[in-house]
Amino acid sequence: MKQKIEQLIKSGQQANITLGLELAKSLQITNLDLNGVNLKYKIINDAYLVDADLCHAILEGASINNANLTGADLTGADLWFAHLDGTEMKDADLYGAQMAECCYFEAKNIDTTNAITDH
Repeated sequence: MKQKIEQLIKSGQQANITLGLELAKSLQITNLDLNGVNLKYKIINDAYLVDADLCHAILEGASINNANLTGADLTGADLWFAHLDGTEMKDADLYGAQMAECCYFEAKNIDTTNAITDH
């Protein structure tokens, strides 16, 4: 099932991305391989992306509110203008992530020390 969800998400079609992440949330699937996936301007609120590989993912302008990104690898990800309100990011790796102009009010456990930010 995990491989099918990864294929749906990487297909690049909006409906499939939403369906894939909803399945991941409802089934509590962890460790999704989303390396380099293009989620630019996608709405993926409440997503369950625990320990997901989001290295170099394009999340520019994405709405990722109230998601669970615990332990996610966001190394080098493009998060410009992303909305991360209320998102859990404990132990998420943001090394080199582009985070300028992000909205992450009430984000939990976010450490942007190694991210490239505008703050």
